[in-house]
Amino acid sequence: MNTNKVLESAARRGQVVVLVALMMVVLVGITGLTIDVSGAYLSARFQRSVADAAALAGTQDLQSAGSRAVPANGYTNARREAMQSLINQLAPGTSAPGSCPTTSDVVNCQLTGTDYYVSIKTPSPSPTLNDPTGIRSVQVTVRRPHFGLAFARIFGILQWSVAETSVAGIGYAASYGVVTLRPPKPINKNDPSCAPYCDQNYDDIKLSNSVLNVDNSDIGTNTNLAPTNFAAVNLSPGYNVYRYDQYQFWTSPPPSVQLQTWITDPNYTYPDRSGTIPIYDVTSGVDPDPTKCANEQAKAVLNGYSFAGLTVTCYRPGIYNGTANNQFAVSSNTKAALLEPGVYFFDTGADIGGTLIGGYEGGQPGVALVFPECGTSACEFNGANAVLIALNFGVRSGGSPATAAIGFDNQPVQTSTNPAIPMTLLVTKDNPNLCYPAAVDPASCTGSVENGHHTLQLPGNSNLFVGGVQYAPTDNVTVHGNNSNTNGQLGQIISWTITYTGGAVMNQVGVAAVGNGILRLDAVCSDAGHVNCNNPEVGAPIP
Repeated sequence: MNTNKVLESAARRGQVVVLVALMMVVLVGITGLTIDVSGAYLSARFQRSVADAAALAGTQDLQSAGSRAVPANGYTNARREAMQSLINQLAPGTSAPGSCPTTSDVVNCQLTGTDYYVSIKTPSPSPTLNDPTGIRSVQVTVRRPHFGLAFARIFGILQWSVAETSVAGIGYAASYGVVTLRPPKPINKNDPSCAPYCDQNYDDIKLSNSVLNVDNSDIGTNTNLAPTNFAAVNLSPGYNVYRYDQYQFWTSPPPSVQLQTWITDPNYTYPDRSGTIPIYDVTSGVDPDPTKCANEQAKAVLNGYSFAGLTVTCYRPGIYNGTANNQFAVSSNTKAALLEPGVYFFDTGADIGGTLIGGYEGGQPGVALVFPECGTSACEFNGANAVLIALNFGVRSGGSPATAAIGFDNQPVQTSTNPAIPMTLLVTKDNPNLCYPAAVDPASCTGSVENGHHTLQLPGNSNLFVGGVQYAPTDNVTVHGNNSNTNGQLGQIISWTITYTGGAVMNQVGVAAVGNGILRLDAVCSDAGHVNCNNPEVGAPIP
């Protein structure tokens, strides 16, 4: 027998035994690690469901009926409800938060009798798509820093920290009080030297030495909002500026939400002017029946308007196409024009230096004023120096507004929304085939739109009370002021651009009632590693 071969064979068998032993250790380690990882994932899924339920329970306390504002004690109540949910799921039988009081944000606090550490924060530090500002959101983190391991101990790993975060928020659909449709006109968004003005059209909403108070509604713009000279924009709590412009930096306040698609023209229907409609110059439009005019004045007086010291003239609905020397005008502060219910086509504009009232009966059909977009002052609505413009406001001191004007085709002049809203001031489109909202300013858009002519010239002080919707999709509207405080109000306006200037102080009022918000969980903290989630307690040292 060859002794060398026997020894060599034995050595090989010995090597195999060693290799098999080593592989068994590795296989056992991998199997054990798999079991530990699976256990950690199961714990994470459980903790996530617990955090979800707590966040939803707390967030329900952040909604007020008829308002987007957080109710009084809302945050304290939200933390209390979220904590109770955590206790019910993680420490049943415990009736109080114990060492985790909810009078302020709870941060990395251990629930009594458990190995769970919890955090409850509201407003949420992680803004969401549902609630961009986080003011109506609750963020809950459930952390288990001592998740015990079994097989991983072979490698010297005794425990892991397993943490899950959930954010729930109450969101609302945008409800605009101001909308501007002019799209961006980018210079070169990739050129850092153009910052912060990489958009030639960045100032769709321009304010100069003026104050814009937008009550219970949002602002929507396809470009941006540019306040200068101590101008201010004030929104009701919970409302935002929704903007599409991706070429312009934004600095809050007010809070801003980046739109992913541009705001489109709602394409509301203008009053029908086909068929038989009376055509007037200023003189022939005067109502010849003094008794009827007196009755209309009496209705207006009963609804909060005073004609003391004024010479009042009543006008009938129809088409007004007088020459420049015979333009519809209220030339003096001692004169007043009272528009009887119906539709007025002011083809040659209107110049208001006194008082203009229409739609003065609450709950009854009001008026609609239609102006052409002609690109010159010959057809504009010049009310910058008016003593008073009150249209479709019903009762000036409050109460029911007028309903939609009835056109000559017996159809109401109102939006196509549900519910429908009366339209009051309308400017026809400059060129509906060329000027329209798109991702980028259309090069073929010409005329008064690009030349900046402003058809609607409105007073921006206590002289303006206009209800309903002002629809001027290709007009550059101007609201003038006289450096005075105001209680005047202007309903929703949809325009190409809008400028508030000269010390205007305008209360812009939304046209939609505040409905119930939508409560839902947000995926902001669901990404791998929570990189988009502001929850530093996840990585806090293990107690």
